[in-house]
Amino acid sequence: MKRIAIILLFVLGISSTSSAQIHLGFGAPGIQYEDTVKFGDFLSFAFWIVNDGPDTLIDPIDINLFITDTNNISNTTAYLGSYGLTSNFLSPNDSLFIVSWDYLSPQSYMLGDNIVVIWPSFVSPTTPFSYEIFTGNLFVSNTSSVEERISNESLLIYPNPIVDRATIKTADFSQIENFRMLDISGKVIRDIKIRNQQYVVFQKKEIPKGIYFIEISTKDKKYLQKIVIN
Repeated sequence: MKRIAIILLFVLGISSTSSAQIHLGFGAPGIQYEDTVKFGDFLSFAFWIVNDGPDTLIDPIDINLFITDTNNISNTTAYLGSYGLTSNFLSPNDSLFIVSWDYLSPQSYMLGDNIVVIWPSFVSPTTPFSYEIFTGNLFVSNTSSVEERISNESLLIYPNPIVDRATIKTADFSQIENFRMLDISGKVIRDIKIRNQQYVVFQKKEIPKGIYFIEISTKDKKYLQKIVIN
């Protein structure tokens, strides 16, 4: 697991802590999550982010996720969302409580043992910063009901992230019979019957920015995929 963290440090070009003006770390008791889950679950990661550097942070914090198997052969990188600061800044030694969610799908997670790596970041062209990396274990089990309900194939959603509208279709251009949109807690935002169309044009309208899930039903399958609305 230590090797994976070193790889991430090298690939992402993280600034050294000694030269960083802002250092984002995880407060006690670290990242809390359920370490044994099954496909089809919504998984939450709860934690405190602490500014351990000498400067004040004024930018939203992005939470990033890297998933790999124990042999580091198959891996996925995911974006868990951007979190604004409640007082518009995070002073030295101040903290922010965050709960990030992800959907346990066969497209992102492997059956059995997974290694999850989580790190915070923010976008700034001028502020040197560094951050702590969390590495933990996650065991994913499967059930036949979930396997039958959710297809391993991905939806074609473009653009994603979505600013105004997006086109949604299946990889094999199957006829779509139903469209649902869920928030990260599993609440249904939209549920629309479709008259056997090969694609759906989604318009965000009044839906707030954030992470959501699109569920598409065809005659034989269901597809579920994460989207980001900007």
